Amino acid sequence: MKPIILGFQIPSLRGACEQNSRRSSEASAAAQTLAVPYPIGKSTLQITGIHVRLQPVHASAGKPALKQPRTEGVSSCSALDGVVAAADVVVHAHVRGELSRSPQSYIVAIIPLRFDGFGASLSSTASTSSSAAATAHAGAAALLSTPYDKRVLNAQAREARRGVAAPVFASAFARIDLRTQMERVQLSFTVVPCGRTLGIRAAANGAAHVHTGKRRHGEAGGASDGESKPAVPQDFVLDVTVLGTVSAIL
Repeated sequence: MKPIILGFQIPSLRGACEQNSRRSSEASAAAQTLAVPYPIGKSTLQITGIHVRLQPVHASAGKPALKQPRTEGVSSCSALDGVVAAADVVVHAHVRGELSRSPQSYIVAIIPLRFDGFGASLSSTASTSSSAAATAHAGAAALLSTPYDKRVLNAQAREARRGVAAPVFASAFARIDLRTQMERVQLSFTVVPCGRTLGIRAAANGAAHVHTGKRRHGEAGGASDGESKPAVPQDFVLDVTVLGTVSAIL
């Protein structure tokens, strides 16, 4: 048995979300595709997990921050207040046999990622509520970004109905079990923004979407706390690692 580790980077979370919103097909909306090589017919390929991590990229000194895109008609999720980045990475497996004219596509993982803007993961309580609420509201956001792929919406809706609340951090691991011996396998990764964030929202723009009372309270204390808060990231890099094994057929 031989372990395999395949990795790549998606250089811009913002760019991936914007690309996704402009495309009309599953293949063109994918931020990255990855072929998984192995000796077909001579060994068994098993993909066991996918790890994704958000890395903040801060603006250079002297350069103004980019304006955050706004989505009209989509209500923001109160559980995501204070979250700078919120996105789901949807992983498709495209499996093609020797006699198949086109590959069969399957959703193998939906990986939720959240970043609170302070370089720390959300607390366990906040993570649970954010995950459930974000999943419940993901359908509305995905309607704007992925109108073509009903399977993504259905999968998110099923998780919401079951009350599935996966841990939501800036780093997440999805355990899967994909095995094949005779088919070619390619993975595609699509970044779906959650709620009003569209992947990223700046603290100033995000504060404008909270309740009026909370916003007024924040304005009263903003003068004293403004200097102590760290800079809001300009963008995010996504590090993706695919893990698996290749074993010879006996």
